Order: sequence, then structure tokens, then C-alpha cells
Amino acid sequence: MNEKLNDYNDLVNLSYDEAVHRLLHKHGGSNDDYYREKSYDRFLKKEIKSITKGKYARTAEGLFCHHVAEDRYLNLANKEFIIKYKYPFTLHTKDKLVFCDLFEHLILHALIAKETNGEFGLPGYLTYIYPMIIEWYVGQRKPQKKEWMKNCHERAYLNPEETKQLLRTIDLLLPLRFQNKKEIVYVPPEEIRKRMIENKKKREKEYEEAMENRRLQEIKKREERTKDFYREYPDFEKLDITFDSSRKKIIAKLYDLDYSTEFQNKKELEKAMKPVIKDTLLEQLYSAILREKNQSG
Repeated sequence: MNEKLNDYNDLVNLSYDEAVHRLLHKHGGSNDDYYREKSYDRFLKKEIKSITKGKYARTAEGLFCHHVAEDRYLNLANKEFIIKYKYPFTLHTKDKLVFCDLFEHLILHALIAKETNGEFGLPGYLTYIYPMIIEWYVGQRKPQKKEWMKNCHERAYLNPEETKQLLRTIDLLLPLRFQNKKEIVYVPPEEIRKRMIENKKKREKEYEEAMENRRLQEIKKREERTKDFYREYPDFEKLDITFDSSRKKIIAKLYDLDYSTEFQNKKELEKAMKPVIKDTLLEQLYSAILREKNQSG
């Protein structure tokens, strides 16, 4: 077994975080962010239709760029996903990027799939990286036109048997339902493209459903928390005071009920109340409401 294959097998046995750390040590970090921050912000505001990229690329060295946060987000470099899910720019800063050759890239995605039970990592694995490896090293179709592809092909080169051996090892990282039980063979590009489109649509649909479920769960949690809040403070409901009401709103109510004679305006009260935590403000406000209620009753 050659040294390169040994390195890949060692990487397979690490956790995702450990693998990222090892690759950062091996290849070094990025000298630039993935996108230009101002351009990214303008894109999120829909002022422009594309995002200016940073000078991060190292394909001249045969290395791919991988977003470290791909274990928590899908399609981080996809403009449609960025605009739809409002991905923050902080996911694209240079300290959130790691470089890897083609097989290392596949291993990172396999480790993500393993640790997230297939929720993340698989789209890139199944629709982009794995097919490229099969074409280049099993099908032995060396890229001819694009220089960056030639560089990446050369950097990660393994012969067909070594490639199959490594792919079988990596495949075992995947959740059982995604493991390849068939013989590893080269499939023509036309068929690959068809599968890529089908897989992409399927994964995007699953992701949208997951995001919608997450949204509904958050709504449910908010409703439950609101019920608990009004159970403890029933008189807050008619004043539209909720558990997440702003300090400014709470202090404004306090001013109207309890402090209008002590402070000239609400801003002065806000300044005086700066050291007071929000829970204490809520208790003070509720006491003031009950006091006024008893006096009027």
C-alpha cells in the first residue's frame, strides 16, 4: 500500500473535526475569504445578482476548497440557498475554509454524513465528488481541457484498483441506507448527469422539508413558552408583553405605570435601568400592574 493510500486511510479513522484540523495542518489555511463581504451583503439585500469571490482558490496546487460548516448547512456556495436561507457571511470567512485533494474532499463529506446520519454531506458526495473520482480514476478518463481539473487529477491520482479499495473503505462511513452494495464501475457522463439532477432535486426537497419542520417546531416551542409565560404573568397578555418583549418596551410600560413622576422621560429611565436584568424588570412591571389593578378595584 502506497503512502498516499495510507494517509487517506488514516483520515477515514478520524472524526470530522479531527480531519479538518489535520488537513489545515497539512495544506495550510486560506489567505482570503470565500466571498467579498460587501458584495455578499449586497447580494443578500438583492441589490446585485451575483457575489464577488475572494482570491482563495488553490486549484493550481490541485486542491479543492471546502466549507467547514458543511456539517450544518447545505449548498453553502449555492446562490439560491444563500438568498433563501440567509446564510451569514461568517460561514465564508477564511478561517471557515479548509483545503483538500479530491479523495480528502470525499472523506470529509463521508465523515459529515456519518456524524449527521446522512442529513448533511451527501449532496456533494453523491452528485459531485464521487462521480468525478469514478470518471477520473476508475474510468481512467483524464480531464483534457480545464487546467484546474488536470491539476486536481494529478494531485490525488490513484490507479483503478487503489481507487476501488479506498472507495469501499470510505463507503463504510456512510449510513447503511446510503452505502453502495453494487460493484464499483464507471458510468458514462450522460447517466451521471441524470442521476446528479435527480439526487440534487431529492436532497433539496428533503432539506426544504427539514427547514420547514424546524420552523414549525420553533413556532410550537414559542407557543408553549408563551403559554407558560402568561400562566405566570396572566395580566401581561392584555398589554401585549411577551417573554421576548424588548427591554425598551418593558421600561416604557414601567415608566407609564410607576416612574413618570421620578424621571423626566423614558430615556432617562432606560439609562437608570441599565444594570437591571430583564427578568427583574418584568417582575417590577407585573408588580406595578397588580398594584394599579388593586387600587382601581
